[in-house]
Amino acid sequence: MTTPAFPHGSGFSDDPGGEPPPQQHTVTLSAPDDLLASIPALLGFRPARSIVAVCLTGKRNSSVGAVMRHDLVLGGAGGPSPTMCAALGQFATVCERDREPAG
Repeated sequence: MTTPAFPHGSGFSDDPGGEPPPQQHTVTLSAPDDLLASIPALLGFRPARSIVAVCLTGKRNSSVGAVMRHDLVLGGAGGPSPTMCAALGQFATVCERDREPAG
């Protein structure tokens, strides 16, 4: 899978003035463990006690879409709490919106 370091239209920039980066870099990930190893770079920090969702777009050569992280919040029986269920629902909504249109 291939993804630009700063996706077009992401609004992310190293420049505090909000200008787009002068150059985009493409990173190729060829195995699931490459994707897992890239999560701290995608988020900008190493997550701990978190759930991370990575949306993949495209069919053959997938690209990384939205990357989201939320604190892992478990209920009394060890299952997801209502807060965690709400976060997972929001993750699903973002991934659905990030999906490429059929065509």
